[in-house]
Amino acid sequence: MSTQCLPYSVPNHELITRSAAALIEQCQGSPLDEKLVQTYVDYNLAQDKLLKKRLMWHFDRATGNNTSPKLRHRDDIYKSMAVLPDFSLWYSYLSQQIALQNTGIDRAPAIGAMLHFVQDMAVPAHVVPIFHPSRLMNRDNFDEWYSFNLDSQQIPIMGYAQWAGDDTAQPTAGVVYLDEVTKKDVCDTLKSSKELKPAQILSKLKEDTKAAINSPIKHYYVADSYQGPYQHSSSQQDTAKQRWSLLWPSEGEYAQDLANDGFSYYGCDVTDKDQPVMPAKNKRGGGFGDHKLRCGNKVYVIDPIEYRHFATERITDAITASAQLMINGQQLALSTDTAKSKCQQEKWVVTKRLLECLKHEAQTGQN
Repeated sequence: MSTQCLPYSVPNHELITRSAAALIEQCQGSPLDEKLVQTYVDYNLAQDKLLKKRLMWHFDRATGNNTSPKLRHRDDIYKSMAVLPDFSLWYSYLSQQIALQNTGIDRAPAIGAMLHFVQDMAVPAHVVPIFHPSRLMNRDNFDEWYSFNLDSQQIPIMGYAQWAGDDTAQPTAGVVYLDEVTKKDVCDTLKSSKELKPAQILSKLKEDTKAAINSPIKHYYVADSYQGPYQHSSSQQDTAKQRWSLLWPSEGEYAQDLANDGFSYYGCDVTDKDQPVMPAKNKRGGGFGDHKLRCGNKVYVIDPIEYRHFATERITDAITASAQLMINGQQLALSTDTAKSKCQQEKWVVTKRLLECLKHEAQTGQN
């Protein structure tokens, strides 16, 4: 297994969380308590333990008729182990638990756990959703894209201006300090966080990711064959605007799969001069980051800078939403509602018993 730092791997869940804390510090002009930030990180990362992910999948529920997505072939083992096919009940449970805690440090575990699922909603395959249980089985190329093979101190907080026009450039090391105009806009956004509910923060990021998937790919050309690296001068735009849903389809060819089974498939086949075309339903990762994509009877060659811009927008939104949740969670009014979930075990990572209790409550309508 590679040791590279991947965008939404365990190491980068920490980087996104710490970048969000740094963003808050810039806006409020003072540092956050390191114990608080470390608690956010610890309980965020605890959600990604393999055995925990088998009990509850980190996917948004598909909008089909099947509320318990069935999986195919090699994925049957995951289906048999899963208690819940999505994280909605768990996220709601954590939201309730925040408001039952008296102090900021006591709220930090639940906030940290929720951060993980908010950050996952910046990943297209989690939102569509497309099942990718591990990097060894059906891994996702967005998570493994080469441009995020960065030093642990190199992570963008906002924007990607330093990359424009230069595919070889790397982000500025360390914390990115915002210019005054950007800082005002971002800080104004964070100030409004206390008016939101935790569910709204997650929902907004999910909808932004859906919009990104359905946004046009601006710089690409259609070619009969792939002869070399992307060349702006030889670009030939397709008459029909192509969208990023080429890679993560939620309609069209795979619409029925999504409706019936709860999961879509990755899109375009990836071709290479030395490798044969692979059927889309068998390939991995949607081809994100690859210059050449064969989609139906067309070959698309995408500017690598376009990939970088798309990925940076997603990670930037993940950082901003994480900062919003940190602020929101600490400012929620203390709850006096005694009708909250009876499943409370004062644990901030999933257990089979806790998930089954939440599932039973949801099915019976009991609190």
